[in-house]
Amino acid sequence: MPNNLSTSATPRVKSNPFSTRFVAPGQLPWLASETGYVDSLVGEFCHRYRWRAAIIGPHGSGKSTLLEHLLPRLGPPLACDSVLPAARPADSLTSANTQPPDVQTRCVMRLQLRGAKDSRRVVWQHLSQWLRAHALLVLDGYEQLDHFTRLTVLVLSRTRPAGLLVTSHLPTLLPTLARVVVDTQLAQALIDQLLPPDMRGRNQWLDPLHLSGLIAKHNGNLREVFMQLYDEYESLSRTTPTAASTISYY
Repeated sequence: MPNNLSTSATPRVKSNPFSTRFVAPGQLPWLASETGYVDSLVGEFCHRYRWRAAIIGPHGSGKSTLLEHLLPRLGPPLACDSVLPAARPADSLTSANTQPPDVQTRCVMRLQLRGAKDSRRVVWQHLSQWLRAHALLVLDGYEQLDHFTRLTVLVLSRTRPAGLLVTSHLPTLLPTLARVVVDTQLAQALIDQLLPPDMRGRNQWLDPLHLSGLIAKHNGNLREVFMQLYDEYESLSRTTPTAASTISYY
């Protein structure tokens, strides 16, 4: 879809609003039409699904962002020596007093899985610690594990007093706690929070036709949508002389 962002949409802000530091998981709020949506998921996960469930959605749809808002409500992080890049501690977003009053918390062991070989190794490395602590094991990128490791984790979560929460692109043998999808309305709402309210040409960055085209092009991957918007923003700031004197980069 052709870029319909004209020079009248030239940004007048100090930094690219689509930079990773602004759109990384946990930086953006979790948006839902239902008030108290995250707390309702916590209640379902603990009581209905008994600490065993999955969050399903395509690449870049917001699964990790949802995790960032769920985990502080489920318990404090459990220190572990992971060989993989770890996400921010589960208590970095919300204080320990935000758990719903009827939820009994557990320690949270989160492993961010990247690459089949390394993912298998790091999961097996932490299985005994997970079971000894009766902790909640969070596997972000569950589909990267081989079948045997997935089956082992599932069986252990059923037979031991430990919890399991995973994110996956496809349905799993766990109950589905939430399905995460990206539509034009969600993209508009997030971009609306990223852009300064007095930004010149602001409405053109929120154009639903342009955003729907980007979402379709990137198969619902909001992360890639933000990457393209980042490039469009950079290109526009370089090609518009008036922008050069008003934009500075950190």
